[in-house]
This record gives sequence, C-alpha cells and structure tokens, in this order.
Amino acid sequence: DGARFAYALKAAGVEMKGELEVSGWEEGKGWRMASVKGMKTNVHWLFEPLAENRSRLTFVTEYEVPGSFLGAIADKLLVERTNEANAEKSLQNIKRLVEG
Repeated sequence: DGARFAYALKAAGVEMKGELEVSGWEEGKGWRMASVKGMKTNVHWLFEPLAENRSRLTFVTEYEVPGSFLGAIADKLLVERTNEANAEKSLQNIKRLVEG
C-alpha cells in the first residue's frame, strides 16, 4: 500500500496526466488504486483461482471526466473508447506474458 506512479495518456489527441496510489494490496488476490492527482479515478485488479494453473483476471476502472455536461459528452465520445482500448491492450499483454 502507498506506492504511487504517474501516468499520461492521450484520448483523441488530448493528453491527460495524473497520479495513482495503491490503496489496497492483497497478496495473491489483487490491488486497488485511487487517483491523488488528475482525473478522479479508481482502479481494481482482482485475481481469482479457477483450477490448477488457471486464473481469471478482472480489471475494473471507474472515473469522472471533469466538467458536467461537456465532460459527459467527452467521456462517451473519447475517453471511454480510449480506456476500453487501453484496458484490452493491457489484459492481452498480461495474458501473453503469463502464457508465454
């Protein structure tokens, strides 16, 4: 708990930066992170054993795009798609690394 890291990403050419802090770490089970700078964000990685040599990795992210009405539009048009694509890439990279 307490580890922090900075991030930067682009959504439709708009750069967003922030900092996340690990707020919950459970050895072998997963971790949670919450934003301390930038867009309000909560992230949860959860590992569930399924059978011998098999696990399920679940990734959940919640965030709020700044601004009320315009923020909601930007979220639907830009940020949500970028986040989904980035999450899918991350999960595929993890799968590739774990499975070889």
